[in-house]
Amino acid sequence: MDMILLNFFYFSLLGVGIYKIYSFLKCFFIAVHAHYWGD
Repeated sequence: MDMILLNFFYFSLLGVGIYKIYSFLKCFFIAVHAHYWGD
């Protein structure tokens, strides 16, 4: 039971980390795009 709980915690933490990195990169690319190709 403890191993299952630990695996669930690890994978949820990994998912949150990937989501945060993805959100950061998306915002970064939007900012760069607006900077170079903005009005």
